[in-house]
Amino acid sequence: MKCPKCSHKQQRKVGMRCKQCSYDFVFDPKQGLKLSDRAFEAVISRANARETAWFTREQLYLALAKRGFEAARRTRRTGIVCLVASGLALAVLWSGFIRGAPRLPLTIACGAAALFAGLVVRATSRPTPPSRPDFDAAVDLWQKRRGPIPMLLSAPRLHEEPEQYSEADLHDYGVERVLVVQRDLLVDMFVMNDWHTEQRALVLSMTGYPRYLLPVAQRLLRESPDLPVFLLHDADAAGLAMEADLRASGLLPLGDRQVVDLGIRPDDVAKLERLRAIRPELRKNELPVDALGYSQLSLGVGAAVVGSLTLTDLLEEEAQKQAQAQSGSSFG
Repeated sequence: MKCPKCSHKQQRKVGMRCKQCSYDFVFDPKQGLKLSDRAFEAVISRANARETAWFTREQLYLALAKRGFEAARRTRRTGIVCLVASGLALAVLWSGFIRGAPRLPLTIACGAAALFAGLVVRATSRPTPPSRPDFDAAVDLWQKRRGPIPMLLSAPRLHEEPEQYSEADLHDYGVERVLVVQRDLLVDMFVMNDWHTEQRALVLSMTGYPRYLLPVAQRLLRESPDLPVFLLHDADAAGLAMEADLRASGLLPLGDRQVVDLGIRPDDVAKLERLRAIRPELRKNELPVDALGYSQLSLGVGAAVVGSLTLTDLLEEEAQKQAQAQSGSSFG
């Protein structure tokens, strides 16, 4: 174990307290997530972009899963190299066999074993996301021992109007669109990262959160018949029913106004392998939309609201580009 405080390398059998600086290790690398404190700090840094982006627990889980995916990818590449090297070795050995070279049975056996090892490495290196119960337990333990994780959004915090709040000041940037999200916490994610000012969007949830912005949204929609409205939701039954539920609630004066659904659907998760891989244990291909990283989600939704595309359309385009890039690489 490498101490994240002083970088001292300590053997696990010595104990869970650093002998050099007395740092108390939180995680036992042989249990639970089988992750070191230093590795978990790197995962946090990845999720909050080095403390520059607010993020959700789903996005922290994604950052941890990506770490495993990348390790599996490196292992697969090693396996392929083993396969190629073993194939070349066997070809040389076969040539020697034809010529009657000595000790060929043992040499061929070694070559075959190397080939088999390459096959095993490749076959067993498929990425497997960490256990969700283990992940949740690890996050809770870390925060109990180390305090709140920087910029992790655990609960909505925009219930109250800011002290300096004034409707005119808040919307000096000009509202050009309204984004309605399925869950309150998604409002915090977009607003606290200033996505709403960058995209000139008023963001609120289908529950009307934050309440002090609801009258503003209602007035803007009444005054601007052409103001576009976008929906962002999870891939689940509640997400699929979001538009119908929003209209039935009467929360916003939508009337017969057309709204653009940017959310993801279970069918989309089924089609896109990269989405299925994030949470394969979930049934019916249900997936929270914030299972996508904040950077990808903010850029994707931003491009979608400008181009009136769905988030899934953009993910499919990105998946096709990645597939084309990988097909042209030396490792296939």
